[in-house]
Amino acid sequence: MSKNKLTIVIILVALLVIIAIVWWRWSIAQKSNIQSVAPINTSASADKAVLPGGNKINAENKVVTAEGAPVKSDVMPNSPEAPKAVVVEPKKLSEAVVKIEVGNNKFSPASFTVKAGAPVSLAFSSVDKKVHVITFSDPSLAALAFGVGSGQIKAMSFNAPSAPGSYEFHCDVPGHKATGEIGTMIVE
Repeated sequence: MSKNKLTIVIILVALLVIIAIVWWRWSIAQKSNIQSVAPINTSASADKAVLPGGNKINAENKVVTAEGAPVKSDVMPNSPEAPKAVVVEPKKLSEAVVKIEVGNNKFSPASFTVKAGAPVSLAFSSVDKKVHVITFSDPSLAALAFGVGSGQIKAMSFNAPSAPGSYEFHCDVPGHKATGEIGTMIVE
């Protein structure tokens, strides 16, 4: 088998594994019977977006969909109810955004702290020549999963869990977690 064909086969197998893992995590989240937040009546003039093209944050500090309903973190990634991941230029990231670099077998910084229930805008930048798939280990955060390409910055806004604790995130590309691409969101 030629080197190019072998590379294509490896990439296809990796993508299938990623899809299977995301589907499995989504099915666990669906079985966990997590209560959803009641829709909030928002005023369009009070809504603000921390990330250009991303979900807005309403006057009650809830991250909302384009229709004004609170986003849900326990649904399938990229579903209409899930927080929206957006590609962002570095100069358009405000100081309020948690910025994390991923690459070379690590996250930098490897942890960050947020307040329970508070809106969080999180941006990951790939600093090596690899694609990374960012995901949280806790099924209640199943919707917080997205890929970030080499040299790309991708970001997402969501509300932190209401329960204080440590929430692991990692790169879901096969082999990356085992080499150290693991981090922690600390909720206080």
